[in-house]
Formats: sequence, structure tokens, C-alpha cells
Amino acid sequence: MKDLWNLIFGPQGLILLGGIITLIGAFWSANRDLNTEHELNEKNEIIIQKTEKISELNDKIVNVLTGGDSFPFVEFGIPDKIHGTPVLKLNGDNAIQNVNGRFIDVRELRKEQRRGNFINGTGINFTKNIVSPAYVQHLVNEQAYYDISKGGRYMIHYYTPYNIFTQYLAVEPRAEDGFPLQAYKIYKGKQKELIHTEYPESFPIPLDEIDFLESLSQEEIDAIRANKEKN
Repeated sequence: MKDLWNLIFGPQGLILLGGIITLIGAFWSANRDLNTEHELNEKNEIIIQKTEKISELNDKIVNVLTGGDSFPFVEFGIPDKIHGTPVLKLNGDNAIQNVNGRFIDVRELRKEQRRGNFINGTGINFTKNIVSPAYVQHLVNEQAYYDISKGGRYMIHYYTPYNIFTQYLAVEPRAEDGFPLQAYKIYKGKQKELIHTEYPESFPIPLDEIDFLESLSQEEIDAIRANKEKN
């Protein structure tokens, strides 16, 4: 409701209203006095131009409201080659409002599952009022550091009022000096449409061989559950 109010009565709404009034005026003027074919053609051209302008303004308003083609993503800030802390960034020109999400260490999740705990209690929830291309934000408290020097796998879910994004993030040390490199894929929507891939050339694992989720096999899941029932 707040977004609708801002859309109608905010600056974007006033721009759109002004465009509509201009278009109505153009139609009225065109029908008022059509003395010659030349005048008719001129007025039709004005109407076409105003219609295109309104369409442009409408697209801009939608992009401001929904974030357009922008998407959030996480990278590890690296103050040195041993530790890092996850930071939230935005790819695109349009900010995204009201971003909620969950940051999951995939390997920690798999450890819990191998212990027989299949209830997803791992991960860190986060909420950001706005994610902007102008700055980055710490995903969690600045003091919460993660040792990524030996590599890791992470899954981040993002929920906005208009879209769902999922990021699969892989971190691996560079062969020559152990510096952690990061590759990730971004998916959009419930159907997980792949919209972006980031892959550094020197990443030690070929892209199509990266096991982002390191999922348990069905045989392993069955064995874990059978062992849990036995005990």
C-alpha cells in the first residue's frame, strides 16, 4: 500500500500524471481544428511523441519501484588472505528496497545433515532496508569473520517485494599463492532462471565441475536416516 501511495503521489506519479495530461491535451488539440492534412500529420506526430515519452516514464517508474534488472549478490571482503567477511553488493543501476535473506554455509549444513539433522537450522538471516549500487554493506556484524583461506561453499537467498534471487557461491584458494578466489551464479524466481555467472579465469576448478551445493546422494541420505532410526 505504501509503495502504491508513493507511486501515485510521489515524484514519479506526478511526472506520469503530467505526461497523461499532456497527452490528453494533444488529443483535444488534434480534434479541435483540423483545417489541413499537414496540420493533422503534425498533431499525430505530437501524439506519438507524447505516447512514447509516457511509456519511457512508466518504464523508469517501474524500475525505481521494483529494482529493474538489478540484483543483489554477496562477496567476501578480504582484508588479508586468511580471513574474510561477507559483504552485500548490488549489480545494476536501480536500488532494491526491503531485501530479506538467509546466508547459509553449505558445508556446515551438510555436516548437520550427516549428523541426522535435516531441519535447516543453520544460516544467518539478514534484513536490509535498501541495497544500493552506491555502497556495500556488511551482511552480518563486522566482527563475525569467516576463515575462507581453504575454500568454502555458500548459498544465499534474497527475498524482495517483487523478486526472489538465489546465489550459489564457491570460494577456492589460488594455486600459486593461496589467495581465495570467488565464483558464483545468480538465479531469479522460484523456477531459478540463471541470470548471471561470475567466474575468474584463474579459478582452480573448471566452471562446469564446481559442485556449488555439495549435495548428499540419495544413498547417503537413506543410510543416515536408517542409522538414526536404529539408534
